[in-house]
Amino acid sequence: MAAAAASSARRRRNSKLMELERNHLSYKRRLLKDRAAEIFDVMSADGEWLAQSSEIKKLLARSLLIIEPAKLQEDAVQLVMNTARHSQQRDGMSPPPGMEDGALCKEALVDAVEKYGEYIRKAKKIDIIFQKYDKGKDGYLSKKELRSMLEDYERKAGRSRNGLVVNLYISDEDLDWIMEQSDADGNNKISHAEYLPAIAAWEELAEMKLAETATCGCVIL
Repeated sequence: MAAAAASSARRRRNSKLMELERNHLSYKRRLLKDRAAEIFDVMSADGEWLAQSSEIKKLLARSLLIIEPAKLQEDAVQLVMNTARHSQQRDGMSPPPGMEDGALCKEALVDAVEKYGEYIRKAKKIDIIFQKYDKGKDGYLSKKELRSMLEDYERKAGRSRNGLVVNLYISDEDLDWIMEQSDADGNNKISHAEYLPAIAAWEELAEMKLAETATCGCVIL
């Protein structure tokens, strides 16, 4: 009985810590977005567009509090630029006449910095995760590999509801939705840069599943 109570308390504590970490990450993303927007306003001539790739790199470095832009990985910079460019093309936005074709608008660029800034900060930790779960060694997590990673992630999460342990099941439909939300390049795999968006998508699903347990009284989903 005592061991069970201790285990339950430990799970509740772990669940609370995970919740605090998620809230902290959300707060950091908001701060990063606000900082990027302020820096954009200073660097942009018209407050709407930023044209030169070197200036975009400086904005990214300053937003992430990196003193030397040269320390940023080029693929990370390109990821942010490509994401912003795709976003503004999707929304039908294009640079005004006389401005470079590669210019990026404020909204698209700031959103891309918010989305991938934390990935750039945590690149080394994500590399370690991929070393463990990328069994195919192709630089991606397949659906099968993603499921394996999420199952371990859930075992460590220690989720509970009303004092009861909640074991969340990762279904094929869950994996499809995570891919839909985070697979930016559309290859049906999760890249290093897509890892944190995939985790965020799973956490959103997890919150919905936990809400269902509160109404149906289920313990295992």
